[in-house]
Amino acid sequence: MNYLPILLFNGAVLVTIGVLSAGWYSCVAFLFASPRAQRGYRRIRRPLDALCGAALVGLGAKLAADR
Repeated sequence: MNYLPILLFNGAVLVTIGVLSAGWYSCVAFLFASPRAQRGYRRIRRPLDALCGAALVGLGAKLAADR
């Protein structure tokens, strides 16, 4: 059996995922490097943390209830 096409496909998928991830994190880093974005994040940080915390508590409660 010829495994070369499978290896090439898997390699291409791996490279694509790496490039997309690097691009996304670069965009986020450049966005948060600006003082305006940093001020905006500082303003909504507490409500955003509370929302994420409530979501995690809700997910934990659902997992506990499903047991």
